[in-house]
Amino acid sequence: MIKPVQKEPSSILDLYNEGYTFQVNTEDWSVLQENLQESTDQRYVNIIDRCNNDLTFCDALAATLQGQVAIIDEDTPMQYIILESCHNYTRYQMSRFRLATDYLFPSVHAWPVRYGAPFKQKFSFTLQRLVDSGIIEYW
Repeated sequence: MIKPVQKEPSSILDLYNEGYTFQVNTEDWSVLQENLQESTDQRYVNIIDRCNNDLTFCDALAATLQGQVAIIDEDTPMQYIILESCHNYTRYQMSRFRLATDYLFPSVHAWPVRYGAPFKQKFSFTLQRLVDSGIIEYW
């Protein structure tokens, strides 16, 4: 039996607990940032301190091979971008890339509210508590 050398990450919290830093989309990561900031789970809030948005996607990918860096980008088809845009990787290097199997958050919810609505913070907080407690994922 062959035992793989690379451990598959299963969640962002696993990577956080192992001391990883995170590279996020250089164009816009405001939705991710808001979700992390409003989480009732302090570990998600702490992830913001380890997020950087100073590298292009290909440079961020190179950083993942150098050390404990992970890319957070839910909207980009990563495998396609790697093959089409970042051409300078050997087969061995390509075999070292891993995708986390869990979603960053169990699901995405968008609720339109009027700009400046007085209940927005309370509503967001309550919804995030449902996500953090596992109720949304369970149902």
